[in-house]
Amino acid sequence: MGSGARRVRRMVLGGIVASVLAVGIAGCQEEELPTSPATPGPSAAPTAQATAASAPNLVAADYVLTAGPETEGFSGSGGVEEDPADAAALAQVAECVGVPGYEPPEPFDEANGDTFVSDEDLMIEVSSRAKILTEDEVALGERIVTYPTFGDCMREMLETSLADAQTDEVSYEIVAVETPEPPRGATALVRVSMGVTDETGETFGFVLDTVYFYVGNVAAQLNLQSVDNAMSPTVEQAMIDQIADKLTNQ
Repeated sequence: MGSGARRVRRMVLGGIVASVLAVGIAGCQEEELPTSPATPGPSAAPTAQATAASAPNLVAADYVLTAGPETEGFSGSGGVEEDPADAAALAQVAECVGVPGYEPPEPFDEANGDTFVSDEDLMIEVSSRAKILTEDEVALGERIVTYPTFGDCMREMLETSLADAQTDEVSYEIVAVETPEPPRGATALVRVSMGVTDETGETFGFVLDTVYFYVGNVAAQLNLQSVDNAMSPTVEQAMIDQIADKLTNQ
C-alpha cells in the first residue's frame, strides 16, 4: 500500500475508532432495548463516596500496556488522549442495558498507555487505558459489559453515529458487532467489523477489538485495531496476558 493511500486510511480509521470508543452519545435514551422480565437489567450499586480514607493505594499507570516482550515488533508512539465523551457514552450504554441514570464514577486515578503501532503493518495499532475505582463501581462496570444485550446496544448506537458520519467521500457498513467468549484473563470482548469505502473508491475491512478488564479496584481497557490484515491472535493474547497479570497485583 502506498503512503498516500495509507494516510487516507489512517484518517478514516481515526474517525471510526472515535465513534466506537465514544459511541452513540445521543442514541440510547431515545430508544432503549427491551428488557425481558427473565433477564432484568443490572441494577446500579449505591454510589460510593470517594474519600481519602477509602482511596485504594494504586496507580492507574501500573495497569496499562507497556513495552516488553509482548510488544516486540511494535513501536510506541505516545499516549492516547482521553475522549471527553467517553463518560457520557458509557452512561448511554448503561441505560441501554437497563441501568438508567447511571453516572460514570470519578476515578481515584486514571492513565492512558502508549499507542503501539506494528512495524510491519502501520494499520495495526494497540492502545490501553486504566482507572482506579471502588470495588462496587468495578463490579457494576463488569455487570454492564457482560450483560447479554451489551453488543446489540453498541451496534444500535454505532449505526446511528456512523449514519451521521457518512459523506460523499467516505461510507461505512457495519458487518458485525460481536461479543465472543472473552479471552483468557479478560472480563469481556466486543469485536466491531466494518467495511469502509474511502475517498479513493477503495473498500477495505476494519476490525476493532475492545477488551475489558474489571478486577478488584481497577477497570482497564485494551483496544486492538487492524485494517485488512488481522492481528495475530497469539500476539493479541500476549498483550491481554500482560494486563491480566498486572491486575493480580493490587
